[in-house]
Amino acid sequence: MSIFLITMMLWSYISPGVHAVHEYEQSKRGIIAEDPVDYTVLFDFSSPAATDAWYARNDNVMGGISDGYAQVSPNKTMLFAGEIRFENNGGFASIQTIFDTPRDISVYEGVVIWMKGNGDRFGIYLRNGTGGLAYQATFMTTGDWQEIRLPFSAFRSIRSGEPVIAPPFDPTRLRSMSVMNGYNQPGKFAVEIRAIGVYVE
Repeated sequence: MSIFLITMMLWSYISPGVHAVHEYEQSKRGIIAEDPVDYTVLFDFSSPAATDAWYARNDNVMGGISDGYAQVSPNKTMLFAGEIRFENNGGFASIQTIFDTPRDISVYEGVVIWMKGNGDRFGIYLRNGTGGLAYQATFMTTGDWQEIRLPFSAFRSIRSGEPVIAPPFDPTRLRSMSVMNGYNQPGKFAVEIRAIGVYVE
């Protein structure tokens, strides 16, 4: 298969999320403050448009059969749910958003997520481009609502799930963001996310 065809297939896979996040950003223009105080919300999932900007990216991209999806919950949060399965060398489910243009979040110190988990470990992935290089930070959840802050210095470079040597994450050009369940935790899961943002101490 030619590189052109592969590129077109990948773009058709991600473009719905790009379109949705563009519409959401248009409705929330100016949400990033130049002089932030504590934190700024990037995605407030009480708005259905915020959830529409996220789409599933599961291990079926590499032959697995795990399932994960995002939808609006009855509690006006984003429900991230599915099932992790290890068949066919799978084992992860994730949801992702891609910004139509890179976001400069360099005046902040890290990512903050308000989440009601299930006791599993989850990860946040940040990307400066649309290629395979990503920056990962993980955290444990409980059955209660948590405010989880992850400094940019905690994000480690990975490619295809493996650590790699690369320059650190560049907060002047955030291109995409993912939430992942994929840390040797088989079975069904369901968690709620109230909002995702960036913070400064």
